[in-house]
Amino acid sequence: MTKSIFGLKLSAIAILIFVICFFGSIEVLILLGAFALLLEKNRWLTKQAFQALYLKLGYIIALRAVGWVFDFFRFLFGRTGFLATTQDIINFLLGLAFLLLVILAVLRLLREEDADVPFFANLADYTMNIVREKAAPVVPKPVPPAPAKVPPPPIAPVAPVKPATADSTDSWICACGRTNTGRFCMSCGLSRGIQPTTAPAAAPIKPVEPAPAPVEQVAEAQPETEAIMDQAVEETVDVEAKCKLK
Repeated sequence: MTKSIFGLKLSAIAILIFVICFFGSIEVLILLGAFALLLEKNRWLTKQAFQALYLKLGYIIALRAVGWVFDFFRFLFGRTGFLATTQDIINFLLGLAFLLLVILAVLRLLREEDADVPFFANLADYTMNIVREKAAPVVPKPVPPAPAKVPPPPIAPVAPVKPATADSTDSWICACGRTNTGRFCMSCGLSRGIQPTTAPAAAPIKPVEPAPAPVEQVAEAQPETEAIMDQAVEETVDVEAKCKLK
């Protein structure tokens, strides 16, 4: 059995509560019940305190009810010895039952069990459930909000990568057989202008034959050609004549 905040066993405090229930007043029981409920906060001890309190209240209410009934009979029939004797016997029986219930509860508490007073134990359980609901209401667990859907990041369009193609138009093959891309051969040093420009992967280029000139253009070009030839002959003759004179 656990101990209280003052170092006493809870079963000893419960026995003290039932002893005060028989010999003490109702006010002391209320204070002990508040101590068990608010300070100790032990469910078992609180239940024993409520059983003792309700047992004391039940005994007091029973005595008052019997007294009111016999007062009514005295009002009707007057004061008689029979009514007084009957009332005393009933009060004695109520006191005896009250004492037996207290002794039974104390014996059970000595074995560190629940007092389990008939009818009053159920009433104490019902009261504790009400007090527990008011003192500590059940707080519903907060429902976590649904996670917000994050849109996927936009995907930037990827430009297609063009395959690198070798520039075959600038390549040429030297007479020595080496393929070059610059102006001079890296092997023999010859200039590109001396070598025919060829492309290794290109098809052989066919020579383009000049289109025949029209007949009219040929006829017009003949006199001009003859005049140029005559002028050249004359200049040659003059040069030879000058050379002879010298």
